[in-house]
Amino acid sequence: MSVLGIDVSHFQGEIDWDAVARSEMRFAFVKASEGNTMVDSRFQRNWTACQDAGLPSLSMTFPLRTLLAMTETTAFSLVAQGDSSVALLRQDARALLGAAW
Repeated sequence: MSVLGIDVSHFQGEIDWDAVARSEMRFAFVKASEGNTMVDSRFQRNWTACQDAGLPSLSMTFPLRTLLAMTETTAFSLVAQGDSSVALLRQDARALLGAAW
């Protein structure tokens, strides 16, 4: 049995979170940052609207291979403002999902 979810960032623009919550999607990954300097411009709006729609969500960051992981983790923590969900790291996902990623 598959559980469907979505991955969103500023690239998707305005999202109708109520429609997403009514769809077959059961969770959302909401991009917060990339590396230690890029903050997703729609993170706060997407995060709040996703929560308001009652959709379980996880904030995520995409690390850049050229930066130290600790620096990126610190930057992500500042953007996610203490969110206790799990950060999806691109390298970890590739290791777990292999070719499916």
